[in-house]
Amino acid sequence: LEFRRMLFRSMDKDGRIDYHETKVAMRALGFDLKKAEVLKILRDASSDPQSQFITLDQFARTSEPPFRKPDKARASSSSWC
Repeated sequence: LEFRRMLFRSMDKDGRIDYHETKVAMRALGFDLKKAEVLKILRDASSDPQSQFITLDQFARTSEPPFRKPDKARASSSSWC
């Protein structure tokens, strides 16, 4: 959990991260997600279905999506891991 917080804070400029930052963060965690999957994370994490941002708490809860297992090769070669 602490790693996810550090990862979020490294990209955070205003208390939340957007689509692109979420995609990069998920990739750093070993998830190579398609656009639709990242948008689903943003929608599901927020109480506003039109939201294009997530907060630290929302990111911490959603940074291990159940729909796909991490890509072990990418996760182990990531500079974040």
